[in-house]
Amino acid sequence: MGINKHPLAASFPQATGQPSLLGDPADLASVCLSADCPTRIEDWLYSDRPQLVIDVVLFGDATLLTVTFMHTLMDAMGLSSFLKAWTAVMNGREDQVPTFQQIGEDPAARFTDRTPAGTYVNSSFLLTGVRLLGFIASYLFELVWHRGQNERVICIPGRCVDEMREQALHELAQQNKEGPAPFLSESDVLLAWWLKALIKALNSSPNRLVSLLNVFDIRSTALQESSSTNTAFITNAALPAITFLRTKEILREPVSFIASHIRHSLVQQRTLSQIEAFFAFDKSASEKYPPVFGEPTSVLVCCSNWHRGRFFEVDFSSAVLAPGIPLHDRVHPLGRPSCVIPTHHSGGLSLRNVGPIIGKDASGNWWLSCTVRTSAWVGIEQELNALGAKKTQ
Repeated sequence: MGINKHPLAASFPQATGQPSLLGDPADLASVCLSADCPTRIEDWLYSDRPQLVIDVVLFGDATLLTVTFMHTLMDAMGLSSFLKAWTAVMNGREDQVPTFQQIGEDPAARFTDRTPAGTYVNSSFLLTGVRLLGFIASYLFELVWHRGQNERVICIPGRCVDEMREQALHELAQQNKEGPAPFLSESDVLLAWWLKALIKALNSSPNRLVSLLNVFDIRSTALQESSSTNTAFITNAALPAITFLRTKEILREPVSFIASHIRHSLVQQRTLSQIEAFFAFDKSASEKYPPVFGEPTSVLVCCSNWHRGRFFEVDFSSAVLAPGIPLHDRVHPLGRPSCVIPTHHSGGLSLRNVGPIIGKDASGNWWLSCTVRTSAWVGIEQELNALGAKKTQ
């Protein structure tokens, strides 16, 4: 059977040529996961399952590969390293398989005491005591007052992101003609646009602080002993670069303003000294809970840049027995993913305003996903339609 003839698999997200709001990944779970695939912590605690589970579903013209893992095992970049090692062996390039650092090792422990905790740039925003309780109460109020949430996938054509980036760089250059040429990555601009669309859809009060957690990988900065060291540390090695902006700033200012602040926070907070300061701060301040930064009524938004993992470039070509789609009819190379969908299973408190920039596919389309309150998707879709209309004028 071809994938498009399957009643559920046929609904996998596809690019439309316009900015598009697509489906909920949870709707595809039954076709991607085996009946006994673990989705709750109890599924691991009361069984002998490994932390990594792989499901494969075969169609006549497509293969669905689903990797389920606990976050205690690895993060997104750890998954990327695992997939690269797997495909290197499959493709006969075993010399490219890195040495895996033992899970029991904690490379970060060696620099937790190098830099004083007080030098962490966001230390003054730490929420403690009554202020922390206020933040928890505010978050719980959001969950109760705005019941219902779901995750959706978004696809934005590359031309839209390219034009937004060009405009943003032009605006920043005009503001500082005497200074060096500004730099913004595609991900900076896409995240800035997404933050603007999300905050508008959430309809927050103008003076409310937005705390954007832009999660970045620390391996190359803090864990790689030298550029020639071929090691892979697959377990969690990520920290947030936090950007603080008021709702009114996000809604009033252009994408260039938001993107420049996101870039500044990332450059400032991913230095080795700031990474060391964060770990020292975390060690001293969060014995019972992870530190929370912002104000008691902050809107918390979290995004992870999976594009750095290059998941659309994973090469399974050696596993292909015969092309499902003729080579002249496909954009992506043989054995490369045409669709990548990260999703999560979590118990306890619901997570909102959380999701990754998935990456850029072979056609140049950008993909992202996020979990937000259900009522906000109407406003987000309006912003996507406005972006598409702007780029077709």
